[in-house]
Amino acid sequence: MGGPGAVNAELPAASAPYRLTMEATRAAKVSATSTKVAAAWTFTSGKTPEEEPTELPLSTVRLAPKLALNGTAPAGSTLTVPLKVAGAAAGPGKIAELTVKVSYDGGSTWKPAPVTTDTKGAHTATVRHPATAKAVAYRVYLKDTSGNTMTETITNAYRLAP
Repeated sequence: MGGPGAVNAELPAASAPYRLTMEATRAAKVSATSTKVAAAWTFTSGKTPEEEPTELPLSTVRLAPKLALNGTAPAGSTLTVPLKVAGAAAGPGKIAELTVKVSYDGGSTWKPAPVTTDTKGAHTATVRHPATAKAVAYRVYLKDTSGNTMTETITNAYRLAP
């Protein structure tokens, strides 16, 4: 298995719980947004057929807010953020829990953002940006019906404009 986003690893044959973590940072001089992205997955894996790569039961949630051309959203406004689930939890009936939290102080404090699912299965989070806030951070938690989890934190996901 290979390609973008692929992780290749040999795991012991015995079934066991695992935790996989990833963190990426970039300097503010490169970009003022998404300056740090951290993710953690928990899953159980066991013996698979010899010499056959096995896809791990990992999922991701991509946030797809509609922003201005300069990558900002209006401060003091409400924004509906589409949540695009991919991987093991993608598809009807595979999500046990999906929550979103938002922070306007760099991640010191977090507030829940309501998550809704429409009749077609599309997920969205609704966030109300304070008039005085400068940037938005997100923390997304996903648990699939098999008990696998994903937590992702995006620092400075986007800026807010007055």
